[in-house]
Formats: sequence, C-alpha cells, structure tokens
Amino acid sequence: MSERWRGVVAALLNPDLRAALGELNGEVALTDARRARALERLAGLGLVSTGADGAARFDEAAVRALLAEDAVPRPTGPERFLDADGRIDRYPMRAAERRALLEWVVGRALASGEVLPERELGERLAAYTSDVAVLRRYLVDHGLVERTTSGSEYARVECAAVRESNLCGMNRRPVGHYGIDAPWVPWMFVGIGVVYLALAACLLWLWNGTAIGVVVLAIVGVVMLVAAAVYWHTTLRGKFVVWHDLLSTLPAPARVLDLGCGRGAVSIMTALRFGSARVDGIDLWRSIDQSGNGPGAAAANAALNGVSDRIVFTTADMTEVPFADDTFDLVTGSVAIHNIPTASGRARAVDEAWRVLASGGRLVVADISKTREYVTRLRERGATDVTVHPAGWRMWWSGPWMATTVVQATKH
Repeated sequence: MSERWRGVVAALLNPDLRAALGELNGEVALTDARRARALERLAGLGLVSTGADGAARFDEAAVRALLAEDAVPRPTGPERFLDADGRIDRYPMRAAERRALLEWVVGRALASGEVLPERELGERLAAYTSDVAVLRRYLVDHGLVERTTSGSEYARVECAAVRESNLCGMNRRPVGHYGIDAPWVPWMFVGIGVVYLALAACLLWLWNGTAIGVVVLAIVGVVMLVAAAVYWHTTLRGKFVVWHDLLSTLPAPARVLDLGCGRGAVSIMTALRFGSARVDGIDLWRSIDQSGNGPGAAAANAALNGVSDRIVFTTADMTEVPFADDTFDLVTGSVAIHNIPTASGRARAVDEAWRVLASGGRLVVADISKTREYVTRLRERGATDVTVHPAGWRMWWSGPWMATTVVQATKH
C-alpha cells in the first residue's frame, strides 16, 4: 500500500471526516434493498460490524488492523540516518548516535587489520557518502580510523589492543567548536607580515632599495605569516594532542577542577578520558581570551560529546575559587593563569588551586611566560615534587620564543 492510500485508509478512523463524507452524499436516498447490499459489502470489507442490537456500526478495529498489517517498519539504530540507497542522509547531532553511525560505516568499509591507501579508502567510503573528505575526517577524529606511520595509508583502530590503558574511544580532539585562543594575536602576525612584504615589494620596484633591505623585509614578512600559521595549528590542533598525552599519564580522579576552562576543551577531554570523573570548569568568559567564549558554548560542546551529566560550568574567578578546601583530585589549567595581569593575582590563583586540591591530588598547568612564578609559589606553599618540562612544538604560540611549559605538582 502506498503512503497516499495509507492516508486515505487512516482517514476513515476520523469520525469528523466520515461525517463530512456522509454530508457530501446526504442528497442520495437509498432504498432498503440498496442499503442492505451496501452494508453487506462493507461488512465483507471489514469496515462494518453488527452489534448485539442488530445495528450496523463502523468497525475501527478492522481498519487499524489493516494499517498495522501493511505498516512499513521504521529503521532503528544507525539506519535511521541513511537514505533509501543506504547512504548517509545526515549526521546525528547527538554524540553517541553520531559515533554509532560512524562505527557502522567503518565496520563495513574496513576489515580488522586491513591497511588501505588513501585513494582506496576514499573509494570505499564513497559508497556511503558524496563527501568522502568529511566522513574520513569524522572517522579519524572519533578515533575509529588512523593514519599509519607512512602517512599515506589508513587502518582501522583496534580498540581491544588499548582497552587496558583506558584510551579506547578517546579522541585527541573532542567533537565541537573550541574557538581561537586570543584570536587577535594571529591576525596581528598576518597584518605585520603583509606590511613587511608590501614594504619589500615597494623597496624593490618603486624605491630602488638595496638587495639586502628587500631580503630582510621579505624574511620578516614571511616569518610573521609562518608564525600565524603555527599559532593557528596550536590553537586548533596542537594543544589537544598535548593535553591528550598529559591526561594519559595521570591516575583516574573522582573530582576535577579546570581553571579558565573557556569553551571546555580540557574539561571535556578529562571527562572522556576518565569515565567516572565529575568535572567543574570555571571561567570569566572573556572573548579576548578565546573567540566565542561563554558557558553556553562550553555546555554545547559537552553535549556533543555526551558528557553533560558529568560537567558543570560556572562563572567564577580563579583567584577566588568557589569550592571548599581539599575538594579535587586533579586541578588543570591550560594557558589561562597568565591572563591575570598582576603577579599577586597569579600567585593568588596558584594558592587557590593548591587550596582546593586534596591530599594526593595532582596539579597540572600548561602556560606561557609566567610558569617560573608558579613554580616558586608552589614551593613556597610546601610542594616538594614540582616538575617542569616543555610542552613541545605543538604548543608553540607562533614559534619557540612563545612556547608552552607544563608545571606539575602532587600535594602531600
């Protein structure tokens, strides 16, 4: 039965529609013989039944049974997001449903242990979508497919091999939108670079300048543009890799505080890494520190990753943390404390982080330019096992001259 005819049959269940049909034909007078034949035909079709009083009545149960017999089963699970040809019609908004869909695809496109060149993987994924690049990126971002060491091939991630390390299903970059840290900075580099390259061009073609002058101006311009590119890589990709590796070395905490959480990157990664942890993120939500900063953006990202039930985002100043002493097993801070303009304010933030950290808890801060202050303050507070190490090139905010340093300490 087509959907059109299903609608016609279903209309018979509406008494108002039946009454309207009767009014339209009210001018037709049936003889007793014609009425009897009509009722007999309707009874044969199952539309009319005879009651105990002998009166004929419309039989709704028969019509409902007819519709139920011909009902087309609705797809369930990932199939809900496929079209009639079995290709992806849309990507689910809910993180759990999106992951289920992607697992469904990778389970059909790649066999366990199979390694494919990028072109062949694209050909297989083309059976499920017209936008292969987006699907491949989703599979990589969700930790279902990874590049091999050659960089030109892809393999299915075997979660069983890493289940004991609790990394199965954790992505280096959680899904969502996390903005740009200090968004004006890379554009400043771009502006400076363009100005210097323009000066180099003018010196070369208009002002008859020296070759050394042209070269110097051009080099400065290119360095500024490269600095902007490095900055964008750090804020969009590199910092997630660094924090993925940092979290992977820590014991599982029960309570976590993320200082200056922004749009929730570290908070969400922590919740994904530690499946039973409760995370609190605090921030003053300044857009100058991160584009699109706000509790709504952070909550939306948490929802996309399916961890909303374990994360609370609160408007609070890290120099006056609104929690009791010894509350958290882990306190984190990612490129946040340095935004406090005064040394006394930064010291107060370190004090507050140490105050709410429980005995045996771990403090992990990744920051630029002011980390020596944090180390000094922690030692003043009695910390004896403070460790300091560079985060590496992935958290260069333009170059090695603006590198990130990781400070860790355990409270005894």
